[in-house]
Order: sequence, then C-alpha cells, then structure tokens
Amino acid sequence: MATVTKPILLDETGQAIVTALGAIENAIEPRPVVLYTEQQLTEAQKQRARANIGAQAFNPGAIDFAAMQQAVQNGNGPEMFPVGSIFYVPHSGIIDGVIVNVPFEVVAHDHYAITGKAHTMTVMSYYGLKSFAFCQKMGFYNTGETGLAAGAYSWKYNTTTLYFNLTSALGAHRLLFRDNNTKATIYNTDTWATEGTITMQTASISGATSLGNSGDTDYVINHHQRSDSGSPNYGQSFIRQWMNSDGAPNTIWFSQKTPWDNFSGITMGGFLYGMNPDFLSIVGTTDIITQTLAYEYPYQLPDKTTVVYPTNDQYTCSDKFFPLSRREAGLDAVSVEGTVLDKYADAVAADRIKSLISNASNPQNWWLRSPNTTDSAYSVTSSGVSGTSGARSSYAFVPACNIC
Repeated sequence: MATVTKPILLDETGQAIVTALGAIENAIEPRPVVLYTEQQLTEAQKQRARANIGAQAFNPGAIDFAAMQQAVQNGNGPEMFPVGSIFYVPHSGIIDGVIVNVPFEVVAHDHYAITGKAHTMTVMSYYGLKSFAFCQKMGFYNTGETGLAAGAYSWKYNTTTLYFNLTSALGAHRLLFRDNNTKATIYNTDTWATEGTITMQTASISGATSLGNSGDTDYVINHHQRSDSGSPNYGQSFIRQWMNSDGAPNTIWFSQKTPWDNFSGITMGGFLYGMNPDFLSIVGTTDIITQTLAYEYPYQLPDKTTVVYPTNDQYTCSDKFFPLSRREAGLDAVSVEGTVLDKYADAVAADRIKSLISNASNPQNWWLRSPNTTDSAYSVTSSGVSGTSGARSSYAFVPACNIC
C-alpha cells in the first residue's frame, strides 16, 4: 500500500505554522475590541511586527512587559524592537472605560539616560489619545488665604480698566474669571463649583481699590493674554498633571500650580487611570528639559519648593510620561529642549502626522511641550509641520515615555 502523506497544514509542524500565522494576523490587523476606528499600520510597521512576533511583543493581550524590560536592559532593544516597531498596551480609561489596545511606537534607543538603568527604549503613542487644551483660559485674580472684603474694586485688563462692586465679601480660595468686559465668574478652587457672577464695567467707580495691572511682574493680576488664551508653561500645565495622574473620573486629582489655573468643568480621569499596571511598572522617570518665557509665575515643585524662573531660561521636570519638545520631534535644531529622536532624525512631514485613536482617518494637530509666546505653545499640524496656537486650543496629546 502506498504511503499517505498528510498535507503540511494538517501535521504538527503545519499546525504550529497556522498558530503562528494567526498570531501575526492578529498583531498586524488587530481585531477591534471596542467600537472605535480600527488602527492602521504602514507596510514597514507590519513587516517589523512579522519579524518580532516570536517575542510576543506585538500580540495584543499577550505582551510580557517584564520580558520586554529585561530585553532592553540586556542591550537587545535595538535588535528586538527596532525604531518604528509597534506594540500594544491595554487601557480602560481612554474611551468610556472600555479596554482599548493602545499602540505605542518605538522612537529611540538609549536616547535618555536614567540613573541606575543600563539602557532605555523611548516609545510614544502612535495616536493622539485625547483632544483638549494645553491649559484652559485662566482667571485674573485669586482671593488667596484672606478673601476679598465687600467694596468697590478696579483692575487693568490690557489697556482697559474694569470696575466692579462687591456687595458682600468673597471668601478665601475664590478664582475670578473674566468672561468678558461686563462679567466675571466666581469659582471655588477647593471644589470647582461656580459661586455666581460679578458685573463689571468700564465706567469709573469713585473710591475703587486697585487690584493691579495685567502684565505687571508682581504677579498679583494674571497676564491678560493668559487670561484669554492660557499658559504654555509645560511645568505648570494641566497636560503635565493629566499625563502623570491616576486620578479617577469625576474626582479632583489636579491642583493649581499658579493662582489663576482654572479647572472648572473637568471630569475626565488622569492618563494613568485604567492603564495596564504591568506596562506602567516598566516605565521609568525621565528628566526632560523645557524652555521658559517671560511672565512665568514662580513654579511650584512637588516638594513645595518655590523656584523662580529667569526669563528665557530652562528647567527640568521629572515625569513618567511627557510630550515631545519641538527639537525632539526634529522641528528645531537649536533649542535646549533635548535632541532629536531617532524616529525624527531624517523625518519628513508625513512621518509626524497623527490622528486620534477614536478617529484614525482624520489627521489632527498635536501638542508639543515647547512654549512659543506668552500664551501660545508649539504643535505639530495635521499635515506634519511645525505650528503654534493659543494654549487653550483643543489639540491631541501624544504621550511619550521610557522603558527601562
């Protein structure tokens, strides 16, 4: 009797090949686990995924992050995870509390030095994860610890002096927010509840006590441009707090870094809320450099030590997650804000185009941490070139971090 040979896909070797091909298919064309636009990878990224699937680095739900960390520390990162590689991090806090496999892209190796670590691997979100302001429009006056007594007051907004009457005293920790030249809103900065409005006018009120002028360096009244458009100071920004907070939605996990920070209406949780804890455990704390501008309020560090910035100087923040600087993204060759990442060393505009994870087919502007003017920060436009906008603009955030 003739020997019957099983087709290759039916023997043990064939079955192993089928299993491996299935894993590769799942990695390069991930099946949606939530209702959002399916992730799109380039052919080059798919090829890298195929080459590295044996390490399970690209199989959603089956990532051994501890093994990834060990490979990086052993010096095998560039070989196992070359620049441009994609892997996925489960996250339940990005879209309505459901699990999303967030793709992260490798953008550099050993670019940052972290104390006690032999090697680092820099990664950043392949998509923008949220779209919101770098810093909301800010208040113009904070009643501080003593409050504000009843009476008539004035303050100078740019070139216009505005007057108002308080028929009753305001308590401590109240933020006055200019809606327009005829109205201000009162916020309680302990709860962020609204506590009424104040009628303002340009007509002089006799005997009014001056609160100060916008733009003065005594920092009593906020700069008028920041009252209108927010502050581009990354160290004091809302986005810095968001990227490094595990606060739950509908809780107050943020705090004022200047007397005029406005957090009214913010209900979302911090970026770390819902992030896979195994991934978070292999992310190191990175020292990142950012430039300062004029009108920087004395910065309040986590240890409550006050540091006053000289104008046009630089400062260092130590964070797990951070936005890129203009120089790191290959858009500036002279600033002190780090050096260009491998991913962007020879990049063209198309290499910088990002979209939101919730709408992968629609390119978005995304924030950098570099300040531009008193009230504007640098960004990457939807066409991948350098742009700027007032800090209150709603752009995408693309967190980066170091695995070490």
